[in-house]
Amino acid sequence: MFKTNFVVCRFITLSHKYNPMKACILTASLISCSVILITACSAESEEITIMDLPELILSKSHTITESDELLLGSITALHADSEGNLILTDTQQRYVHAVDPQGNYIQTIGARGSGPGEYQFPGQVTTGNDDAIHILDWSTQAVSTFHKADGGWAFSSDFNANFSETGFYSAMLAAVPGSIFAVTRPNVLTDEDAMSVLRQIDLEGNIVQDSLYAFPPPQQFTITQDGMARMSMSNPLMHRQGRVVADYSGNLYYGWTDSLYIKRKESAASSFEPHISLDLPVREFSASMRDSMMNSFEPILEGNNQARRDLRESFPETVPAFNIMVADDLGYLWVSVFDTDGKPEWIIFDADGNPVYKTTLDDGYRLGALRHGFAYLISTDDDGLPLVTVMKYSY
Repeated sequence: MFKTNFVVCRFITLSHKYNPMKACILTASLISCSVILITACSAESEEITIMDLPELILSKSHTITESDELLLGSITALHADSEGNLILTDTQQRYVHAVDPQGNYIQTIGARGSGPGEYQFPGQVTTGNDDAIHILDWSTQAVSTFHKADGGWAFSSDFNANFSETGFYSAMLAAVPGSIFAVTRPNVLTDEDAMSVLRQIDLEGNIVQDSLYAFPPPQQFTITQDGMARMSMSNPLMHRQGRVVADYSGNLYYGWTDSLYIKRKESAASSFEPHISLDLPVREFSASMRDSMMNSFEPILEGNNQARRDLRESFPETVPAFNIMVADDLGYLWVSVFDTDGKPEWIIFDADGNPVYKTTLDDGYRLGALRHGFAYLISTDDDGLPLVTVMKYSY
C-alpha cells in the first residue's frame, strides 16, 4: 500500500489563513517549488518534484472547422460520443451540431423554435454512455432529449425545468441512461445563505435523487447602480467556485476551487468520499492581475464609479488553487492549476487519485473533452473561425 501526500509551494511569505466567512484564502505566496512526497508503508520516504512527473505528450491528429454544410459562429462547448462523433454547441448561432470524428457534418440536432425537439438558446448540452443528447434551452426552460439510432439522433422527449422549485440549472451532466445530473443554483444569486445543489433527474423532470451534494454558489461580483443590482458575474481567476464533473462510468467528482481537495462519488455509492488531497498553498493575487481585471471589466464599469470601487474592494488576496476538471473514459481526471502568470498547468490523476502526468496546452486552447485517447481543444484560427484541434495521447 502506498500513501501519497502532495505539497506544492510557490513563493512563501506567510501572512494569512483561510477565513470561511469571507470565502477566500489569505495565505502565503511561495517560490516555485513543487514537491510530491510518496511514502511506502515499509520503505523510506522518497521525495520528487512535480517537474519529475512525466510529461504527457499530445500529438496533433487533425483539425475540425466549418464547411459548406456546417457554418459556425462559435464553439462554446463540445462532447464526444462512443463512436468519436462530436457534438458542437454554437451559442452564437444558437444551434447544436453533430460531426463525425473527421469533422464531416452529420446533422443539426433539433431545430430553432419552441415546440417539441426545438430550442431558442442551447444553454447546457451533454451526452453520456448511451449517446443520448440532452439540451437545456435557457429561453423556454425545457430540457430536450435526442436518442441515437442508425447513425443519427431523433427527438424522443422533453420536460420543463421547474426553476421555481429547484433553482436555475447552472450545469447539466449526463448520468445513467434515462436521467441526467443537474447542478442547480438559487434564482436570487445575492442570497448568501442559498446553496447550489446536485440532483439526479429523470427525463420527465422528476427528481430521482435529491441533494446528492450541496455547496455554496460561486463567489461573484455584483454591479449595482442607483442602489439596484444590475449584473452579477464570476471570474475563475479571482472567485472561488464549486466544480462538478462526471466521467463516462457515472462517477461524480466535486471540488471547491479554494484548494485541490476533490471528492468522488462512485456510480453505485451513496455518498462522496475523498479522492484527491493535494496541499496547494495558493499564490498572491498580484497588482498586475488587479490591473488586468479592471481593464477586462472596463466596458461595463464606464460611468459607474460605485461599481468600480466595489470591484476594487472585492479583489481577493490570493488566487484559487485550480480552475477546471475534465474526466476521461478511463477514470483519469485532468485538473488545471494556475501558474505564476495565471495560465493553466494540467496535473493528470489516475483512477485511484494518484498524480501520474503533467501537461500544458498552448495559449488560446480550451480543453473541451477527453475520450478514446483524444483531447479535443477549442480555439479560433487566424481568421477568427471556430476550430477544434484533435490531439492524440496515450497513458
